[in-house]
Amino acid sequence: MLLILLSWIYILFSTINLGFGLDKMISLKNKNFVVTSILGLFIATIFGSIWAIFGRINIEFHLVLLLINGFLFFKFKKPILEVYYYLSLRLAQSRHRDCAGLAADSASLSGRRRRRGSAAWQRRWRQPRLGL
Repeated sequence: MLLILLSWIYILFSTINLGFGLDKMISLKNKNFVVTSILGLFIATIFGSIWAIFGRINIEFHLVLLLINGFLFFKFKKPILEVYYYLSLRLAQSRHRDCAGLAADSASLSGRRRRRGSAAWQRRWRQPRLGL
């Protein structure tokens, strides 16, 4: 479980840094985290494909990828940290929204319940009729 978590952190770190590097190279001025990650996945795929033509994807590939990520991180430290900060805000906001949604669902369940025989329930769960 811990290894999977570390793997996702490595992928996230790589895609954000590589995506931000591509964003700066093509002067896109992107502020969206998702677009930055997709750009990073694009660059990682291209880099991995070129690497695979000349050699195997092994520890050397990941070391070079980490060196590139480290270089990009230290070169664009402030803007990349802003992207990470934006990501943490989005995660906190979605976690808060999910908790609020669960509380609202439990409050509605404890209140008025619909009966299965009611007309609203039957309209919602009506099975489509087959024209046989």
